[in-house]
Amino acid sequence: MATTQSFFLNRFIDRLRGRTALSPAQSPFASFGALSFANERKAVSADADHTGVVGRVAKAALFTVDEARRRMKDFLHGSFEPSDSKEFTDYLKGNLLGLEKRFYANGQSQFHVVDKISRHSLKSTDIDPIKLSNAAIHRMSTKARQIDKAASVEASAAIAVRERLSPLLRSSIESGKPPFSSWDDVGFMMPQIVPGSAYTETNGRGYIGTQVAHCLSTAAETKELLIQKQRELSAELGRPVKFVFDRTLPPGSPILLADSKLVRAEMVHVSLGAAQMSRQFGVNQADHMRARLGEMPAISPNSTLMTVEAFKAKFAKKREVAEASNPAIEGPSYGGVALDKIVVQYSGGQPTLRGPGHALLEVNNHSAHSLPAGEYPKENAWGIPEGRISVDKDGNVRHLNNDGVEHNFDGPSFEPAPGNTAPTRWSLDGEQFSSQRDFHHARQQSSMSGYRSSEDVPANTAEQSSSLAHAM
Repeated sequence: MATTQSFFLNRFIDRLRGRTALSPAQSPFASFGALSFANERKAVSADADHTGVVGRVAKAALFTVDEARRRMKDFLHGSFEPSDSKEFTDYLKGNLLGLEKRFYANGQSQFHVVDKISRHSLKSTDIDPIKLSNAAIHRMSTKARQIDKAASVEASAAIAVRERLSPLLRSSIESGKPPFSSWDDVGFMMPQIVPGSAYTETNGRGYIGTQVAHCLSTAAETKELLIQKQRELSAELGRPVKFVFDRTLPPGSPILLADSKLVRAEMVHVSLGAAQMSRQFGVNQADHMRARLGEMPAISPNSTLMTVEAFKAKFAKKREVAEASNPAIEGPSYGGVALDKIVVQYSGGQPTLRGPGHALLEVNNHSAHSLPAGEYPKENAWGIPEGRISVDKDGNVRHLNNDGVEHNFDGPSFEPAPGNTAPTRWSLDGEQFSSQRDFHHARQQSSMSGYRSSEDVPANTAEQSSSLAHAM
């Protein structure tokens, strides 16, 4: 139908031109609608390759992912780091680009980078799936930064503790088992994982914070001790101090400092709440301490907390050690230990090689690079399994999770052998990051979102302190 109308319109225009015997410029009908339209259409057609539809298509074809990356190379390569969303949009404008957020019928949304010349757009994640993801762009927004700054002190403390406990929590989630096996385990492990801290339960709620003392045999002795501690800490910190302390707590219970590091345990992770752990262990912390009083000597102001060595000797599970002094080794070995008996333990990012009974291997080099090619179990500093280590014939080391994909929450997932110029890789559950900075940022987000319970609402720290911390 459209073709037929165009045919008759062209014939009508030609007949008008023929009857005038004048050029279009001289014709009295030059301003007649049909002639005017025809002249304009001829001009557009003659220049179609430059300004018409064909030209627009050609320009759009030039805006590819590579072209977008070329214009944004300073941002993508890290030489330009915007402080907020306005600085980022100004940067895009300077490169003839724009940013649009588009919403789809299924309720999802996606940012698009738009070429100001052709108006053609590309999904931001096609350009860079990490630095231009929806989450990354939202983090640049001024509003998001203001929300982050307004986060409570307690929420910040929860993030810091969660970061420390993350290997233990991740292992717990993967295995489906509680992060701690008993109240004794909590009392021993917490100060080892979060130095100087302790877990205490008061008024039915669990808290994690800096331990300043522990309850003594009598309430009078404990009060005298806290008065002394208050005087010392006030002079040291230059401000009054308060403690999380309940006079009904039994001897041996930790007393925490009510400062910026104090956090409700359930804010770190829902499984650490006092009610949750009491259900798991079959008893609350206070009743457990009372039951233990018959096993422990009386505590006096001059006594000290049980040492790590004493705790291990009394409560830690004994590791099985081979009785044979020189057991026969079958198959490949390293340092006098069969390869299938070697475990790589990491503490502070540094590996140590261990054999049966968790004994250190008698070798000069404890680097994982020195191991023969193969896969070895990996543990953290507290003996908790964390996947495996894969060493190739050249000594390159890959960290794997339980599913066999590259993953290392505490450092590089691929460590090239000494002398190898291959780049170090950073991965979380198989997702690789373009830089160590992006890895650390993603790790922080992971520890915030992966272990945050639905009840994690930042509390009013001042209100909390007034209701829970008791000045002595």
